[in-house]
Amino acid sequence: MCSRILIFLLFRVCRKSKEIKMLLIIILFSSKIFGW
Repeated sequence: MCSRILIFLLFRVCRKSKEIKMLLIIILFSSKIFGW
């Protein structure tokens, strides 16, 4: 559930800043933390 909220927030930030690379980096970083 927390991961969905994070992805949703990151997606909104990505749409605002339009920096897809930052979004991908954050997803990879968060995936290491959560151990997906």
